[in-house]
Amino acid sequence: MPATLGLSERSTTRFLEVGNGKETPENTQISRFYTAWARSGCTDTPQSLGGNLLFKALASIVIVFVLILIAGLSGLNFHVWPTGFNDYKLAVTPEVLQRIRSLQSERKFGPDSVTFYPGAMNEVDRLKAQQAVDSTIQALITELPKHPQRSTVLRAMKTTLAKFDTPESEERDQVLAYLTKVMEICGVHSSAELFNVWRYGFPYGWFF
Repeated sequence: MPATLGLSERSTTRFLEVGNGKETPENTQISRFYTAWARSGCTDTPQSLGGNLLFKALASIVIVFVLILIAGLSGLNFHVWPTGFNDYKLAVTPEVLQRIRSLQSERKFGPDSVTFYPGAMNEVDRLKAQQAVDSTIQALITELPKHPQRSTVLRAMKTTLAKFDTPESEERDQVLAYLTKVMEICGVHSSAELFNVWRYGFPYGWFF
């Protein structure tokens, strides 16, 4: 009861401040609001409740941001990233297959003046990186005639990238350069952020 009386006194004071003691329809509504608030027994003011809601909303945003950051840095985003959204059929002709076979036969991960790639640090690393790209191409030569879809290309590339474990950023960039060439030959216009999620942990192309 004392708390109710205290709030009633405050609501009366608020009523007098707003309307200078004059009884108007607007002041009557304000007075009724504060009186009902006092009778409800709630000790929080509408202003404090609004502040609490704002704090909770900001805290939720921070928590979501931290979870997304952890998922990106841990590689979880890449492992759950889909390859079948907005799928479409590809025109897999004998010419397309021949072009990717020609790319498969090339010596890879040597110095590249186009991408300013200096070449693999040693022959063992070069062969390992080349095998990763060539195995992707071989999988596409086998699967594309049966399943000529964009998802077939992205799924094969995701499998390769998941196994391509190297701390060298230049090798990681170069393997994406080769896979981009494969995509272009197959008629796939983008990786749907798969490459960015593998390389950086996040789909940066959505924001830039």
